[in-house]
Amino acid sequence: MLPLYSMKGENQMITGKQFKEIREYKGLSLRDVAKFCDVSPQLIGQIENGKKVFTDNNYQQIIDAMNLATVAKANGELVKKNNK
Repeated sequence: MLPLYSMKGENQMITGKQFKEIREYKGLSLRDVAKFCDVSPQLIGQIENGKKVFTDNNYQQIIDAMNLATVAKANGELVKKNNK
């Protein structure tokens, strides 16, 4: 599993870019992560693209949500909707 903290220093938050790399590595969409927290997919995308930054409050929510989404995906609980 990839670390959720930067190797630069103890308890230093990862960047939005690093978060995106981890999320994509895990095969999760922005919506997959947002389903498990009170943060919109749009805000998560803005953080990933450097337009916004993590706050102390939303950082832990989003990290926890990614972990929950990872488990849900592994259990087959994340179903992709067919856009027809």
